[in-house]
Amino acid sequence: MKTQHRHFLSLIIAVVSLSMIFGDCLGAWEEDSSGKPKKLRARPLTGNRRSIADSERIKTENDPSGNVASDTPNLPPLVQTAPAQNALPTDIKDHLTSKYNLRPDDVFSQIQQTPAGPKGYLDIKGRIVPNYVATSESLQDKARASAESLLKEEPALFGSANMDEIRRIQMFKDKEDHINIRYLRYIGDWELRGAYVNLRIAPDGSIVSAKAYLIPTPLELYHAAATKTLTEAEIRTIVEDDMQADAQSPETTPIMKEQINNFDTKLMRPRKFAIPEPPYLTWEVHTAWVYTIDALSGKILKKSPIVRTGNTIYQKLK
Repeated sequence: MKTQHRHFLSLIIAVVSLSMIFGDCLGAWEEDSSGKPKKLRARPLTGNRRSIADSERIKTENDPSGNVASDTPNLPPLVQTAPAQNALPTDIKDHLTSKYNLRPDDVFSQIQQTPAGPKGYLDIKGRIVPNYVATSESLQDKARASAESLLKEEPALFGSANMDEIRRIQMFKDKEDHINIRYLRYIGDWELRGAYVNLRIAPDGSIVSAKAYLIPTPLELYHAAATKTLTEAEIRTIVEDDMQADAQSPETTPIMKEQINNFDTKLMRPRKFAIPEPPYLTWEVHTAWVYTIDALSGKILKKSPIVRTGNTIYQKLK
């Protein structure tokens, strides 16, 4: 009889042990208000559990939103929408020739639509007469009003959907009394590298030449432009330190060492550029080298030597 009791107790202990094991693996259960079973939590299998110290470490390495910490710079919340991009005409040449009474040979277009906006070159000749209102009869005012009217009439063809991004950086009168205006596009304070609009306006206000190059502007570019970046002073320090390292390096040629040692760092004019691919924002600095530097991390992305031949200076591309 005692032997039967011992076997019965052993059986109960085994059942209880198995239930604890399966409960630990599969999770705890309880009944909800409707009387149906509801799983409370799923626990990891033995051997995969994190210690309390690990849990606290993970908690501190994650931001409040639950994103795992990394070495990347702290970025602001992603800009949800970029400024509006107007759709390109289905046939650019047909659109311009019919709207402005131009000949087919007057229009040359390589513009293509991309997910981030139009990209490519546009060249228009002939005579375009925008619907503009000048504030005075001066050649400059008439030309400025005519040019801005065209940019507003054709935002998709000139990348001017947001006029706040378009800056007039040059305006002059040529020998034929035509006013020439050059515009660049900026994303925040960053010049969109390669994007431009050049217009030539006749004394009567008609536009006799329009040339443009469009660069796409992905959403990530606007996100980067809203991020805190390295200052000009920090970029100067990076360049000066690199030049000093080059001057002391046995791999640097004597000619380059001479150019580095003779270069006055006060002449550095760092420029800020936005580009349509990572890292989206860069600084460019001309010294004995041409530096391209990641504006967020400070990493030197490219360093091209400037070759001097007599009175000619040109950049040797790698």
